[in-house]
Amino acid sequence: MEKVVVGYDGSPAAESALDWVTDRALRAAMRVEVMLVANTFLSDQADADHRLEQAKARLTTRVPGLPVETTRVDGVMPGSLVQVAAGADLLVVGVDRGHPVRAALHGWLPQRVSAEAATPTCVVPRGWVAVDGAVTVGLADDGSSEAAVDFAAAEADAASRPLHLLHAWFGPLSTDAAPDPQPMSMRRLHTEHQRFAADAADRVRGVRPGVEVHVVLTQANPSTALAAASRLSSLLVIGTHRRGILAGGLVGSVGLDLIGVISAPLCVVPLRG
Repeated sequence: MEKVVVGYDGSPAAESALDWVTDRALRAAMRVEVMLVANTFLSDQADADHRLEQAKARLTTRVPGLPVETTRVDGVMPGSLVQVAAGADLLVVGVDRGHPVRAALHGWLPQRVSAEAATPTCVVPRGWVAVDGAVTVGLADDGSSEAAVDFAAAEADAASRPLHLLHAWFGPLSTDAAPDPQPMSMRRLHTEHQRFAADAADRVRGVRPGVEVHVVLTQANPSTALAAASRLSSLLVIGTHRRGILAGGLVGSVGLDLIGVISAPLCVVPLRG
């Protein structure tokens, strides 16, 4: 049974994270741990425990029989949350759209959580409502999105939704062993990227034949392309090298551009191993 950890602080964004988990629990067997990180010297422990009980009631009322446990951890964010969620299958946190400063003041910094976690992390925007759209995954040609594609395919399969493989590109494939001494024509570049995306789609169809897979190929900035696609997506998925929030990788660039901006939940899936 899948284990899902929800980082919770009683805020409206955290309530939206609970709602997303509730929606997911209606179609997948899971057990949920609602975790609140509190500083022993600054927080009211009784109030923290009360918030956790309210969160548990919110989940079990909407999904009767859902196994839910609550945990209050004395520590600091995001390290304490990331550490506890290390053995989980999925970590879920909420984010205030357009209010990164507010998130920083509360110590949440969802970007840092998704950058540091070794667990797939879903960031749910405040005010989230379910939409009937495809699961969209960013397909990178540097190997960073392989686990993300598998995760997105599983989500699409479980939710009976189409899967869109979005591959945005500017130049030659980064998987090329050596640069071509002769500049490629735009037609050849497009063909190479088209073939790469088609191969990825074929791999998904081979593993999950019941999933309707579509390739979306565009010559554009990945952040711009993914943000546009998110407007019609039920879920957006990206991969990451887990190099840290300041060291690059998808979560350091694309993730920073998307978290707290888009209205769709964003799942950041780290490389395997």
